[in-house]
Amino acid sequence: MPAILLEWRRVETTRGAHWEGLVAYARGGGEHPWALELRWVRASYLRPGR
Repeated sequence: MPAILLEWRRVETTRGAHWEGLVAYARGGGEHPWALELRWVRASYLRPGR
């Protein structure tokens, strides 16, 4: 799904560290109202746009 990457953060856990990106994306449409959602997503799930 298309999104805008706003910032990065490094998360330390007991299993080690990983990176997350704060992304903003629109959801909804059709019978559902549009909404802007912000969510932290692990870097391994993010891919560059074309």
